[in-house]
Amino acid sequence: MQKKISDSSEKLALQSKIQEANTRFLNYKATVQLFFAELEKVYTCPIKYDKIVDPVITPSGVTYERVMIERSIKVNRVDPVSKDRLTIAKIKPNLAIKCLIHVVNEYRKKLETA
Repeated sequence: MQKKISDSSEKLALQSKIQEANTRFLNYKATVQLFFAELEKVYTCPIKYDKIVDPVITPSGVTYERVMIERSIKVNRVDPVSKDRLTIAKIKPNLAIKCLIHVVNEYRKKLETA
């Protein structure tokens, strides 16, 4: 059986606790959104300055969007960051970044509906 809240001071105390919980939740949500924004910097292509969808990594350890680095290699034949000679055969999928992108996107969707 639930207790009726009849006293106005009890109602005010309960409303205050609800408001505090809501404020904490909104602060937490804002912090998580900032964290996701920082993570996105990890998978921003240094050629197109946009989020990477199909990440590949060069021997120098730099991750690029596949289409962008392939275009760059065809024209310049070097890694845009390290300036080392580079061929398309030397670029490999960056599975760790691909997984990170997937996880961030999934949690971002959940956060938007919260």
